[in-house]
Amino acid sequence: MTKLAHIFTLLVLMAAVPRLYGQELVKDIRLGSAPSQPRAMVPVGDHFFFEAWTDENGLELWVSDGTAAGTKMVIDIAPGAESSRAEPLVAIGNILYFNTQNPGAFWKTDGTEVGTEKLVEFWSGSARRAWVVGNIVFFIHHPGNGGLLWYTDGTPSGTRYANEFGAGQPTTDNIGDDLVVFGGSVYFTASQSGLNAAVWKIQPPNMIPEKVLLEIFHPLRLLATPTKLFILNVETREINSLWVSEDPLNEATKVAVFSGRGPSSDARFIGSNNEWVYFNAEDGIHGFEPWVSDGTTSGTQVLRDANPGAGSFFVGESMAFNNDFFFAMPDPVFGQELWKTDGSEDGLSLFKDINLGLGHASVQNLFVTDRGMVFSATDGVHGNELWITTGLSHQTEMISDINPGANSSSPGAFLQLGDYLYFSATQEDTGKELWRLDLSTITTDIDRAPVIPQHYTVSPASPNPFSSVTQLSYDFPPGYVRIDLFNALGQLVMNLYDGYQHARLADVSVNAGGLVSGIYYVRFLTGSFITTRKVVLVR
Repeated sequence: MTKLAHIFTLLVLMAAVPRLYGQELVKDIRLGSAPSQPRAMVPVGDHFFFEAWTDENGLELWVSDGTAAGTKMVIDIAPGAESSRAEPLVAIGNILYFNTQNPGAFWKTDGTEVGTEKLVEFWSGSARRAWVVGNIVFFIHHPGNGGLLWYTDGTPSGTRYANEFGAGQPTTDNIGDDLVVFGGSVYFTASQSGLNAAVWKIQPPNMIPEKVLLEIFHPLRLLATPTKLFILNVETREINSLWVSEDPLNEATKVAVFSGRGPSSDARFIGSNNEWVYFNAEDGIHGFEPWVSDGTTSGTQVLRDANPGAGSFFVGESMAFNNDFFFAMPDPVFGQELWKTDGSEDGLSLFKDINLGLGHASVQNLFVTDRGMVFSATDGVHGNELWITTGLSHQTEMISDINPGANSSSPGAFLQLGDYLYFSATQEDTGKELWRLDLSTITTDIDRAPVIPQHYTVSPASPNPFSSVTQLSYDFPPGYVRIDLFNALGQLVMNLYDGYQHARLADVSVNAGGLVSGIYYVRFLTGSFITTRKVVLVR
């Protein structure tokens, strides 16, 4: 066995000895190994609501104060074993607003059967998303294709369909799902019969929608930061544009155009952190890849060509935490792991290789608590279990092994209430049920040596484009370094360097011999740092 293999085996064994904290089953709602599947948890005061399944009552609305005795069904809306499929959505004060699919209706409750009231029943479909603006709840009703915008003040008479889009304007039958709150107003996209989609605004208490940003002809997605409204717009079937506005009543600025090969409707926002927004788009050079923008043309760029060349990668799990943006991303060297960025060009790095080597950590369900960010992941020894991080790689560890060994408890549906983290998890004897963990018992002074921040830089290739040889300089801390060359399809062309490097400053050359003209990517890997640089060969 090589020295590197010995080190890798030692690291795996070290990862296999987690420091665990006390967790407990709140209640086995569906007795035995059959799962109750608790999910969609929403806090209201000193208790929380969720939906759960029992053989006697089907999928209904439940409430809990964190104890077994205080965990009970609120009301059996669809009597007997039939399911209403109640889903908690949002809360105002001590009142929860929720929807049901059987019947398709929108409700409110104070957690008691007598305090549960139907606000409106739909002729078909059900509500799926809701937002709170002051004392008003906006929600989108999906009768089939498209969506309809409703709002309620908590009374049946005050629950209305916002169908009149200005005097003499036609009604809408296609509300986009990206309703955002910005500057005290509600912004959304909507299509009208015979007209393109547009950006609309509602300013409570005036509930008449107003069309804004008239220069944007087919808005697709919306996302708001504290000072800016971002819009992904459909120019044509293959072309997207990114717009930004600080004053949506008056103007918006087009900051980027993306001309790709795939459907422009696939472009979507991933999330935001402070004034940075992250989104997937295709520009004709890369496939659909993660991008970042600060609202300026110069500050809009590919975050990382995760699938080099024409390949695509859509970011799934993501979360803003501690002024950084964390997301799960696959990599041919590390597998699927947790990455982070501060939004800057050189601010992207592998956060932690949880499942060492090529193994996938399968990071899911990122959730921020006041003790750190929790998520589910596997280290390759244990199954998918509960992890926590303070935002530092060396303060990241598995904190619960509910389904011991290689089995997975797959924790999710996280909610913090007081000092406790509530979540669903699977155990062999109980199935997926409601659990909790006392966050106050978790220490952040993890017994590992602190990591000294390291500096990594890679210069642009020079010359670039090139016809015979191009060179890149880099500055890394001493350690193992691997440098590879990939073509535009993401295929490995050759290895340029693979070994331990003692000096910080070094150069690597790409020789055009044997290569055809085109775009190539030089990828640098050392420790947890990975980055790529594009080079163009012109014969």
